[in-house]
Amino acid sequence: AQQRKNRLLLAGGGAAGGPPQLSAADFGRHALRFMALVGLPYLAQRTAVESINAHLERTFLHRLTYSLSVQLVLADGESLAATARSNLTLDAHADALKESVHTIFSLAERKLFSLPKMALLPSVLLRHPRLALAGLPIILGLDAAKSALHAALTDAFEEHRKAEKRADSRLARVVAYDLAQAAQLTATGSLELARERWGEVALQAQAEERCKHVINALRNWIGWLYWQDVLRPL
Repeated sequence: AQQRKNRLLLAGGGAAGGPPQLSAADFGRHALRFMALVGLPYLAQRTAVESINAHLERTFLHRLTYSLSVQLVLADGESLAATARSNLTLDAHADALKESVHTIFSLAERKLFSLPKMALLPSVLLRHPRLALAGLPIILGLDAAKSALHAALTDAFEEHRKAEKRADSRLARVVAYDLAQAAQLTATGSLELARERWGEVALQAQAEERCKHVINALRNWIGWLYWQDVLRPL
């Protein structure tokens, strides 16, 4: 990457504004050669590997939720009764399980993807020891502050996410019950009561979803700000 940048500087002109040391045509040939020999193979390799990785993750999640829904819940009467007593529906439990596994999978994937960059750290420390010693405490301090703020926002996000799941599960059960008793609700004139109950739970779920969205947006913005305006300049 640095060699390509150096060639681009040479294409702009020589020393003291002299004639170009590298013509635009030569630089274009270097760029095309790089794209053909490095860029396109890397693009194809990464696309193939990430597609296979995503497919395997989805397959694993499908098997996991199938095992939860079909094998664990129906393993015995006690498991089925516990599911019936839960504040969440079976779909909500399955979604929570998929979210947890996907989060763990994503963390492991990002850590493995960052290993080649971490392998460059010893050479940076050896070539620029003073810069590394001066910048490392600042980076560690900023990272600790960012992690603490990120953890607090994540806790708040999880609280609202769980509250939204509970409200959605309650609404699903209320709707299913009222639909099964539709004739009785109509005969007894209880439609207004059903409407109020549906509206109350639906508004609660929507309020939790909005709070969750705001917190998640703030968390993502802080992460973007940290990478763009803190780590890159350092």
